[in-house]
Amino acid sequence: MSAGIAAGILLAGAGGRLVMRLLAVMSPEEQGRLTEANETIGEITLGFIVFAGLFAGLSAALLYSVLQRWLPSGRLGGAIFGSGLLVGLSAVEPLRADNRDFQILGPGWLSVLAFGLLAVLHGMLVAAVAARLSRAVPLLHRTRDLWAYAPLLGSLLLLLLAAPAAAAIVIGAIIQAALAGTVIRWAAPNWEARWRQPWVTLAGRVVIAMAVLAAVPAFTLSVSEILAARP
Repeated sequence: MSAGIAAGILLAGAGGRLVMRLLAVMSPEEQGRLTEANETIGEITLGFIVFAGLFAGLSAALLYSVLQRWLPSGRLGGAIFGSGLLVGLSAVEPLRADNRDFQILGPGWLSVLAFGLLAVLHGMLVAAVAARLSRAVPLLHRTRDLWAYAPLLGSLLLLLLAAPAAAAIVIGAIIQAALAGTVIRWAAPNWEARWRQPWVTLAGRVVIAMAVLAAVPAFTLSVSEILAARP
């Protein structure tokens, strides 16, 4: 959650607005028009950075927590994760061809390049912050270990104040994960050893690769339409 908030605000939120600002500079005739998100072209608003960043960042971080088991460690894993997001979610964001912003801002090649780089960097930052917290924050074995979780609890408080609905989803996911872990440990005491077997790693990576490859045609079509919209 903390990794998602950090990456979301810094890259998905602030980075996304900076990319839009760059595209606005390249399209001076469109200054003052409204974007698809009802934001004024040429302006950078703090509210959009926070709320858009929180949603995108938390969504990416939750997905990373699921897929991290099958990704390489370090920057490479983050870059692969970000690239997978870019291709797999092209029908949603950021390179969604039916987004009318790509018809009024451009050129298209700059939009594709900037948002593509932003997605890869976003994945790398999520992985980096998550890895840093994993090393720095101890597991809860003693009461005094709770102090190490103060930043995480602060992130949750920030999320509760900024986006109660998103906070409810995150809290529900944490509770479900804890309950699922308890059930798994009771039903299969040796589940962790089985989970770490090489064939599980291979199978997971094959499934992820197939899912990304299945999204490549739609991603290619979206990119080609964006490039054609603003040559």
